[in-house]
Amino acid sequence: MLLLAPCWASAQCNPPASCWLMPPQTSTTLTLKWPLVAGATQYQLRYWESSDPGDKTIVDDCGPIPFTLRGLRKNTAYTLQIRSKCGSLTSDWGNPINGATINTSGSCNNLPADVILSAGSSNIDLSWTSTGSHTIRYRLGNSGDWLIIPGALNVMSSSFSITGLSPGMHQVQIKRNCSATASIYLSYNATIESGTGTGGPCLANKNAGKNLSAAGILEINHKCNNPSPFTYGSMIGVNDGGLVFRSFQNETSNQITQLTTQFRNFHTMDEDFNASMQGYELNIKPKDTQPEGTPTHTSYNKGLYTLYRRTHGFSNITGATELLQYGQQSWKEKIYKESDWSAAGPAGIMASYEHYTKKFIDEFAPANGSADQILVANYQVGNELWDYPVKSDYHSLLLGARNAFVGKYGPKSDGKWKMRLMAGAFQAYRDNTCNSILRDFSNCDGGLERHDFIGDYLEVADCDLLKDLDAIDCHPYSFKKATTQWTYPEDPNAETLQIRNLAAWLAANQDTNTGVLQNTHLWSTEFGFDSNPITGVGEKTHSAYLLRGLLLHSRYHFEKVFFYNAFDVARPSDQYYNGLYNSAGFWKLGTHPANGSWASPIAAHGATAKPAWYGMLDFKTRFGEHVFFKSLVEDDEAYVMLIAKPDSSEPYLVFWSPQQT
Repeated sequence: MLLLAPCWASAQCNPPASCWLMPPQTSTTLTLKWPLVAGATQYQLRYWESSDPGDKTIVDDCGPIPFTLRGLRKNTAYTLQIRSKCGSLTSDWGNPINGATINTSGSCNNLPADVILSAGSSNIDLSWTSTGSHTIRYRLGNSGDWLIIPGALNVMSSSFSITGLSPGMHQVQIKRNCSATASIYLSYNATIESGTGTGGPCLANKNAGKNLSAAGILEINHKCNNPSPFTYGSMIGVNDGGLVFRSFQNETSNQITQLTTQFRNFHTMDEDFNASMQGYELNIKPKDTQPEGTPTHTSYNKGLYTLYRRTHGFSNITGATELLQYGQQSWKEKIYKESDWSAAGPAGIMASYEHYTKKFIDEFAPANGSADQILVANYQVGNELWDYPVKSDYHSLLLGARNAFVGKYGPKSDGKWKMRLMAGAFQAYRDNTCNSILRDFSNCDGGLERHDFIGDYLEVADCDLLKDLDAIDCHPYSFKKATTQWTYPEDPNAETLQIRNLAAWLAANQDTNTGVLQNTHLWSTEFGFDSNPITGVGEKTHSAYLLRGLLLHSRYHFEKVFFYNAFDVARPSDQYYNGLYNSAGFWKLGTHPANGSWASPIAAHGATAKPAWYGMLDFKTRFGEHVFFKSLVEDDEAYVMLIAKPDSSEPYLVFWSPQQT
């Protein structure tokens, strides 16, 4: 019950009652165990060589239990303590215990090689050439405990970033961890300058939302427990996954407009650059044009937008820039390689994408265009980026897009922008690192671990960009963490929690004094479930989960939810029907009469509406002018929400069991 939540926020935070060592203990590791503490969300370990109590190191977010402390020196006595973190509260340190690593032959005389440090507005980046495991610790100033942040105890790659730093001089140390023992630390200093104007750190708390604490959950739940400014009807949009809408090129209507006239198109940049698709390596790249980034084949996409806007009646279209033809690239690599934007390499990306965006504006939303010439209403810089491109390159894309908007439309404050500017889909839920930092390819290959934390990708130095950003985005599919296993939307282990955490991130970083993100809204441009009964959730459950998802988005004041997908992309009889997202549509596909192997979304060809279509259409008909008003109950047994019209008239209670159905 939310009414009981303040009692939790004021609870005391206690350290673990005890802590003990357990096997195995090696020349470089000690393994610890401690009892769980009620209310604790994380734990910290502090340790030091017993002979040097003035040199203490804290390992943040140590776990799971039992926890193995690595990178120790052989034949050395250590003292260790554990404390609890209960949301924003921290306990006292527990009683210290003593332990020692064993002795063995071998040494670690090769120190970290070719270490390079660079300081940004709130980060310090390190790189080195030596291989194997390394440990990195840092502290603000030249005294006090050292801190090892998550991921820094056992770094296997050749670079690492320490982010979210305050201004001031920081000491940073790095050591190698060999099989027998650890090397000594090498020490470096780096200074984060105090930011002023547009050159300083723009985000108040770039890491907000990450592993959101119990207290943080209560805070955002309370902050958003008031009427949403957005009606359910205005929130609903659809995606054209699989580019199925192209099948309507000879049709005068598209049945999806009965539900919504808002749709998100995957804008295929490679078709703008090259009308003949031949595979990635053979296609024209942005660097092959003059000026770099200026496409000459936009007529095909313009014809499609004209059809969708003027003939079919989609009045609010979002263009999310990505690639149609990936060639040999992985499914994650949905945007041009770093080396293909400009002959100047990374340094030329911003200008190249600025030229591309200016051409996009001229063709799809011209500055002096009439209403019927505004074919695209929202411009999204990338679709879902996952871990490619690298952060600095994405910053260049964002800045290039904003420069184009200002260059074509003038300052946003003049009120003449014909499109809204959106960031790509990121998340503020969890963060994982990959084993390498590559430039032209995905860092995590096909893995499902996340390395797309929004605070990293929006940590730009130009605060004016963040003042002009209209929306931030996430794709909170209801998967179990790091899997493609569907689960119910309220599952506490589901990626759907991105909804809540992105709201928390925006709330933490909106600044009415500076204008940073002040007028930025929350979007969810992909949300859905497969409905097939084998690998999906079943059609009736599909309908229920979509409605519950819409209610959850509204509870956190999201402006838009684009359901994935408008249409299935395969028929039940097709080989790939049970593949991921292939049965996620509101409509099942029929068969084109000219060829039995051609699927068709057209009703005259046998396309049929699914239960989810009727459920969403009925909800919009009944409650399209209503808004989320207040959450009354949110627990494992029931969700109860009050919805009403914005003037508080026609109130209804909406309730359901937050369980698998």
